[in-house]
Amino acid sequence: MYRNIKDNNDGYMTYIQIIKVIDETPPVVTTRDTTVCVYSDNCLVSVVIPLSATDNCAAASDIRFRYFIDLNATDAVYNGRLFDPTSIDQGGTQYVKDFVFLLGQPGRHVVHVVGIDNCGNADTSSFRFEIKDCKKPTPLLLQWHRHSHHAGQWPGHRLGQGP
Repeated sequence: MYRNIKDNNDGYMTYIQIIKVIDETPPVVTTRDTTVCVYSDNCLVSVVIPLSATDNCAAASDIRFRYFIDLNATDAVYNGRLFDPTSIDQGGTQYVKDFVFLLGQPGRHVVHVVGIDNCGNADTSSFRFEIKDCKKPTPLLLQWHRHSHHAGQWPGHRLGQGP
C-alpha cells in the first residue's frame, strides 16, 4: 500500500499508527472432581475451592469466573457432567475467584465453571462435587429386660412367634 505522507522537507515524518491485536483464544479452565466427607452430627459442611485457568494473554489473576450448580444431579447428568439449564439451582449471577458452597448436605452435584479473559473469550469446565456422610454410626444401647420368665426375650414378643 502506498502512502502520501508529508515530511515537512526535513527528512523526518511523524504519524500515529494504531495496531489492534484481536485475541480470540479462550482461557483454559481447570477443574477436578471433588469429594468432601462430613463428620458432623448435623451432616452439614462448608467448602471453598479456588478456581483456576490459564490464558495466552491475560494473567491467571485477571480471569473472572462464574459457576452454576446442579444440586442432587440425576445419574445421567452427574456421570456425564452434563449441563442442563432447567436443573441449575444456584450461581451464575456474579464473578468470583473461588467456588464457595455453604452448609451443604450430603449429595451428588455437578458444578459448571465459566472462565472469561480480558478480551471476553470464555471456556467452560464441569466437575462432580460429592458430599458424603462419612461419620461412623453411633452405637445405641438397648435395654435388655430380664424380668420376664424367658431370659433373653424381647419385650412384647412371645417365644416361637418370630422376631
